[in-house]
Amino acid sequence: MTIQKTEIEQSKAEMTKVARAMVRLKHTLAADRELNEVLPRIEKEFDKRVQRGELPGAVDLEEIIQKELG
Repeated sequence: MTIQKTEIEQSKAEMTKVARAMVRLKHTLAADRELNEVLPRIEKEFDKRVQRGELPGAVDLEEIIQKELG
C-alpha cells in the first residue's frame, strides 16, 4: 500500500531528484566532451585499418582506444 507523503517529504524527494539529475547531467556533459575528442580519432584509426584491408571488430576497440588515449 502506498502512503501519501507529507509536503515536507515531497519537497525533500523533489530536491534529491533535482540533485541526482544535476550530477548525472554533469557527468553526461563531461562524457560528451571526451567522446568529441576520442571518437574522431577512433574513426580515423578504423578507416586506416580498413584501407590496409583489415576490418576491426568490437574486440579491437579497446586496443584502439588505448592507443589513442595512451
